[in-house]
Amino acid sequence: MIEINKNDKIVEMCVASARGERMDSGDVENANKLIRDLAKNPNPNNKYQIAQLIGFAVNEMIKPQLTW
Repeated sequence: MIEINKNDKIVEMCVASARGERMDSGDVENANKLIRDLAKNPNPNNKYQIAQLIGFAVNEMIKPQLTW
C-alpha cells in the first residue's frame, strides 16, 4: 500500500516540475513509477493517494503567493 505525505519527495518533484525547475532523472523516474502504479489500479485508496498528491503539490505551489 502506498501512502503519500506532504513532506514526501514526490510532492517536491511535482512542485519542481510545475515550476519548470531542473530535477534529477532518477527522482523523476521514481515519481513517474509511483504515479503509474497508483493509476494502474484505480481503487478508492489509490484515488485518495492521487488526490493527496495533487492537493499537497498545489498547496506548496500557491503558498509563496499567499502573502496577506
